[in-house]
Amino acid sequence: MSSPLLQPTHHDIYPFVDPSPVSGQLAGSAKGKSVLITGAGSGIGRAIAEAFALAGAERLFLVGRREGGLRETWRRIGERMGLVGHVDGVGQEREGEGRDGCEVVVLSGVDISKREDVDRMFASYFGSDGSPERKRFPPPDILVSNAGTSGATEKIADSEPEMWWRDLEVNLKGTYLVARRYIRALREYYGSGKAVEGDEGTSGKGEGRIINVSSNASWRYVPGRSSYAASKLAINSLTEYLDGEEGSDVVGSTTAHPKNKVIVRSVALHPGGVDTDLAATLPEDVRRRILIDKPELAAGTLGGRSPSSVAEVGMDTIAILVRMMRATAGPSNSRVKKWSAGDKRIPDSRAAACKALTETRPHDPLWLLQSARATTYSHCRPYTTLRLQKASASGVRGAKSVLHPKLPSAYHFLLTNTPIMSLFEPAPEPKTELGRYRVLSSTAGVRASPLQLGAMSIGDAWSSFMGSMSKEQSFKLLDAFYDAGGNMIDTANNYQNEQSESWLGEWMEQRGIRDQIILATKFTTAYTIYKDGKGGPAVNTCGNHKKSLKTSLRESLKKLRTDYIDVLYVHWWDWTTSIEELMDSLDEVVKQGKVLYLGISDTPAYIVAACNTYAKATHKTQFSIYQGRWSILIRDMEREILPMCRHFGMAIAPWDAIGGGKFQSKAQMEERKKNNEGLRSMLGSGEQTEQEQKMSAALEEVGKEHGIGSVTAVALAYVLSQAPNVFPIVGGRKVEHLMDNIQALKLKLSDKQVEKLQAVAPQTPEFPMNFIGQDPHITGQPSFLVNSTARMAYVQAPKAIGHQ
Repeated sequence: MSSPLLQPTHHDIYPFVDPSPVSGQLAGSAKGKSVLITGAGSGIGRAIAEAFALAGAERLFLVGRREGGLRETWRRIGERMGLVGHVDGVGQEREGEGRDGCEVVVLSGVDISKREDVDRMFASYFGSDGSPERKRFPPPDILVSNAGTSGATEKIADSEPEMWWRDLEVNLKGTYLVARRYIRALREYYGSGKAVEGDEGTSGKGEGRIINVSSNASWRYVPGRSSYAASKLAINSLTEYLDGEEGSDVVGSTTAHPKNKVIVRSVALHPGGVDTDLAATLPEDVRRRILIDKPELAAGTLGGRSPSSVAEVGMDTIAILVRMMRATAGPSNSRVKKWSAGDKRIPDSRAAACKALTETRPHDPLWLLQSARATTYSHCRPYTTLRLQKASASGVRGAKSVLHPKLPSAYHFLLTNTPIMSLFEPAPEPKTELGRYRVLSSTAGVRASPLQLGAMSIGDAWSSFMGSMSKEQSFKLLDAFYDAGGNMIDTANNYQNEQSESWLGEWMEQRGIRDQIILATKFTTAYTIYKDGKGGPAVNTCGNHKKSLKTSLRESLKKLRTDYIDVLYVHWWDWTTSIEELMDSLDEVVKQGKVLYLGISDTPAYIVAACNTYAKATHKTQFSIYQGRWSILIRDMEREILPMCRHFGMAIAPWDAIGGGKFQSKAQMEERKKNNEGLRSMLGSGEQTEQEQKMSAALEEVGKEHGIGSVTAVALAYVLSQAPNVFPIVGGRKVEHLMDNIQALKLKLSDKQVEKLQAVAPQTPEFPMNFIGQDPHITGQPSFLVNSTARMAYVQAPKAIGHQ
């Protein structure tokens, strides 16, 4: 049924409320209030934001992850209020009557499921330390927790646990985190004595309102919505507890400022089937059933299924607010109301709904909260603040309306303890050179630490030939790498019988740093053979075919506790899967968002060249990084693979760059023997060969020339000096070894020092390079065939950062 209070106007997907009918029960109901709305960039959140603006709100905080949607909400608010809404602040003529201004603050890039995002937002924008360098706001009068997601649409038995749980992370955990921080912000502000009557955007009385957007799915079966329904049902209980804990007038303790009571009233809104982006994620048959074929699903709720339903939910929120604002103190003995089908309280019109809501028993009074100071942070998200000004000739059609930024610039970056301009000062020097990041390659713009941590040693399942490292020791090594500035970690599906991926995923989750890590893993190797045994069960877990990719990637995502891999490698060439099958299936997982970049390891150069050529010709994703065995002692990659990587813009990730631990000085070897500590190796024996001894001596000599005693640092410096975009993989089990290796990043080897090292393991060019010569852009020397025609000068290719 269409509401008499609404005259919906259709704009693209969502209808929006026409300003003229906002009168009577709802006109001015939010006058002078400040409102924070999560998930305000689309759908119900956008409609609620518009409704509050039209109901007289003084300030709106629009919170979400994507700035584009939030700015569109701001623009449409301006349109509906008869004001122009240009982000650049340039006005234009527009028909419509002027209304009082509504300040809109856009808080983008906020993921409410992440505690650090929520804490940073509140500490940055709603603190009360009185610093003059930045714009701070009193806590909002009203919090509308609307942000939500519904990614899992399969039956429970068919669902992916990570996707299913993600809905609860956003819908439930996010609502909890925002409510928790909102209440603490009120405690700090009003308990500090800094709030005064008439404070901008506040009542000065220490009262807050929370409206949590739940759903009728929380108490009804809706196909394909199990995770969504579970999260919304939990939100109902969360709201009840918020109201029970914070909704009493009982004084639990004395405070320094008893006149500034902090009370927060909470209620849950249960819209019915609404045609929003979330509904669009459902299978078409389920969506039609909810929105069209089953009208009883929406009956008895304050939402609806009609084209005006989104806008109506916004007005429902205001109606609930009216009821909450008119509440008087009394015993806390009621709970969140659910309007069920057949309930006599269900009104037949929106006007009757407003009347019913405002005349029923007032909402519970609230709990007095103790004073507590909120934590402050030294950094925060950017925000945009813009004021929608009254038209210059109020009520005159055709008057010019100009959007004026509230502050001098449309964008303002705030710091809790620093002037604004300090944001543009250079970042501090890193703790170590590991924190001086480099672009991975010309085909992968991600910024990576110059050394990768090899996670093959993370685990204890392979202790017989790699030594044992407990989970606690593993986490200590990972912490040391991250604290030193490292952000790229290399693992594989089979390392340590899957322990490496599992422990690494647990470490990232515990530290809350998944998005700060460039995570590389691999498929191809039969990763379940240790438990399934050899033969039939493991046959398709091995190889580069599509089934191996699908199953391995699925399990890696689970073990790593993430929904994407930064770099996925083909671990080795299996000689059976076609180039077309491999590149098509890899491109598919990139397009699905499960993988960002592709890498290939231990594969002939001509195969990689064919793969990348096919990918480029068919507009698919090419390989951006090559991983292979390369050290000063094993230089085979320098013949064909390094030139191929240069040609295709690929980074190089050498493994075994420090000789598998065999590069040890004579003194180090004597110390090992004294401590009865031998060398471990997956490849070859555990003892130094004669050539390894000679190379170790040469490395030690070069190290002394640079004033360092680490031979492994010099070995790393060699591969770092030979080509751009080299990111060696360093493993090991000891933090002190990691710190030794980081010294390599300070070394710049001279040509003479490189020649000294190469002389221990000489390598002569092979045909056809020994006939036609090598690339003169690298060597500076043209072939004799070119020299026979004329003297030439060549632009030299870029040198490595580690080249002197």
